[in-house]
Amino acid sequence: EHTRAHHDGDTFVCEVDGAADVVVRVANVDAPEAGQAHWRAARARLRELTRDGAMLDCYKTDRYARHVCHVRTLDGGDIAMLMLQEGLAWYPERYAGEDAVQQREAYRQAQSQAQERGRGLWEVPEPMAPWQCRRLREQREKCK
Repeated sequence: EHTRAHHDGDTFVCEVDGAADVVVRVANVDAPEAGQAHWRAARARLRELTRDGAMLDCYKTDRYARHVCHVRTLDGGDIAMLMLQEGLAWYPERYAGEDAVQQREAYRQAQSQAQERGRGLWEVPEPMAPWQCRRLREQREKCK
């Protein structure tokens, strides 16, 4: 699939088989919201990883009508895993039940290692998770 636009570090638009644009939500990651620390880095990395296209394995549509997909680079790299390893996203435990046990543990380990090494968003002691930021913004409060 050919990617065209990137909203943030976990959502992008792509052209599927030369047809209509599809909004894709990358499964297994939750990247910083716009304005949060590292959100631009996460968006730039996702853009880089999908620049030449991506392989999608979509399995559901979310409440925003985005296609939730396991996304791989054209050479087979797991984009969610790469984002977690580089400290550019969180593994959203809320959806862990959608993953096989082995997969879940691998994602958790990738996040944990990035955190231990202070990579990306983990360079600060207590970064605010994107779901916390969204909750604050819904209440018209600011997040960091």
